[in-house]
Amino acid sequence: MMRLFLFRSNARGMHYGIGTYLRTLTEALLTHPGIEVFVVSYMCGDVAELTEQRISDRQTMLSVPAPNQPFEPGEAADKRYAAALVRILEPWLAQEGPKIFNFNSALALPLMQQLRAQHSEGASVGVVHIAAWQTLFEGNSAKLQGLNVLEPRTNEEYTLSLERQFYQECDRIVTVARFMKPFLTDYYGIAGEKITFIPNGIAPAQKPPLSVAERQELKLRLGFGAEERIILYVGRIDEQKGVFALAEAFSRICASHMNVRLVLVGEGQFLGCLSRVHRMKGRLCFTGFIPAEELDDYFQIADVGILPSLFEQCPYTLLEMARHRIPLIVSQIDGPTEMFGPDECRFIPIRISGDGTPAIDVDLLSSALEEILSHTVPGATDRASGKHAPSPDTAPPHNTLRTPSLSETFTARHMGAAYLRLYQELLSLKKNVSLDIA
Repeated sequence: MMRLFLFRSNARGMHYGIGTYLRTLTEALLTHPGIEVFVVSYMCGDVAELTEQRISDRQTMLSVPAPNQPFEPGEAADKRYAAALVRILEPWLAQEGPKIFNFNSALALPLMQQLRAQHSEGASVGVVHIAAWQTLFEGNSAKLQGLNVLEPRTNEEYTLSLERQFYQECDRIVTVARFMKPFLTDYYGIAGEKITFIPNGIAPAQKPPLSVAERQELKLRLGFGAEERIILYVGRIDEQKGVFALAEAFSRICASHMNVRLVLVGEGQFLGCLSRVHRMKGRLCFTGFIPAEELDDYFQIADVGILPSLFEQCPYTLLEMARHRIPLIVSQIDGPTEMFGPDECRFIPIRISGDGTPAIDVDLLSSALEEILSHTVPGATDRASGKHAPSPDTAPPHNTLRTPSLSETFTARHMGAAYLRLYQELLSLKKNVSLDIA
């Protein structure tokens, strides 16, 4: 039986993006009999010692605490922690069976090196959920020009150099968006045959769509007005995600739409967001972090979903909203434009300055919100047909906004099968192992 170790660091973004990825991938893989999954969470601040949770005979959750004494961050400290982590995991690593180590951040380089040194029989897979240049330069790829990642001298060059080394040392790289492959091959010099494209996938909705009356009842239970129209954002609250610009755009349309509320689900820079709103602050709702099992209620009541990011890959927020057939407003950027066509959501072009700096156009974002709210009836989303009912004083069908649909490519079934094929291929190449994982 194949033994898969899925590693996740207790870092920013794990609550929603990568956390959802790990849950979905695990569930999809376990529909196949020939695999056992260990989800290893490390640098955890909520446990004092190693914690094992046996979910089933083929699924185990392992949580490893952060060091109980503060230490200066740096390469030496990262290597010490990685060595200690591998020692702690040895009872599970030493068990018989071909092994796959699946890493979800280039920051796992010391851990991958420790595992390769002590368990060379295992195959390592690095998944690109986000690129270092996207966060370093806030989506401005022009700043990559002139940098020397082979002989780094600046902090930016050093960060990119470590990311390059991580992907160079992986046995295989998975990109969740197609646009990343040219970057990895052209900028980092990664061999193209080493890169596999597997988009994120999501399972079908477990519940049927709610009727209008049921949605109104759920809105009341969650503390909203039955007739309020909910504009929903889910993710980190920061400027790179476009939330500050969203708050400003929303405040502009509040005066003409008195029954609209912007619901921001996530953690982050609330004060920075509020600083962009000069009136109508009471129409913003910050929920903080909401567990996955409760988040579904917010998708059920949303009238509009929005993701105005400066950069993305294959965000689970959009997959969740598409699964619930929520009309979408999305930044016109690499990643989301691979997921949906222009007839499935409203794309908002990004404004690019002379030096390549991307920015959210608040005017365009405000206009998009105004158009959707003016041309649709409050609460009249028909999730079954995928249409948002037009307002009586507008002229359909031009103003009827279609909702997104998910192709087979973005299903959990497709995702799980693609990863299994990749794992089997890697193990066959590494040790000439043949596995039946049908």
